[in-house]
Amino acid sequence: MRVDEERFYDSIKALDRERLLSYYVDLHKKYEELLLNKNASDRITTEGVIQFQKLKKDYNEALAKIEQLEKTVKKLSDQLGLKNRAIFGRATEKFIDTLMSSEKPPEEFEDESQKEDCYNSSEEKHTVITLSDYKKQSEKDKCRNNVISPNKSGDKKSGTPEKGNTETSYLSP
Repeated sequence: MRVDEERFYDSIKALDRERLLSYYVDLHKKYEELLLNKNASDRITTEGVIQFQKLKKDYNEALAKIEQLEKTVKKLSDQLGLKNRAIFGRATEKFIDTLMSSEKPPEEFEDESQKEDCYNSSEEKHTVITLSDYKKQSEKDKCRNNVISPNKSGDKKSGTPEKGNTETSYLSP
């Protein structure tokens, strides 16, 4: 025997029967408590394993469903892309891809104004006219140039300067 066992055996010999029985009953009660705790721990562990297996099964089902949904989304987006190509054509698709791939978005240009500045040298100031006014003035000038006016030769058109006439006409407001 070992030294610690011998000491224990010697200490028990010194005890009487009544005292030994009381120690035995105490030890038996502690053993029953430990056995109850072990059984409760085993039940809790078993329930945990069952819940884990159920969660693992649900997780695998969710992964399979997500994969199926991703395939469906890809299929539908491909169908939508084909439909868009059929409606809008490839040129539009290339234009959109070009816009998306550019680092800087294209700058928006402002529309040119419908008004222009004309410089009037006789008055030394600028006159602003609209495009429609300019077109009307141009049409009037064309009509004047095409009309025959009485002059020395009789065959010159009005609006064409004669030899001595160096006057320049400017648009007026």
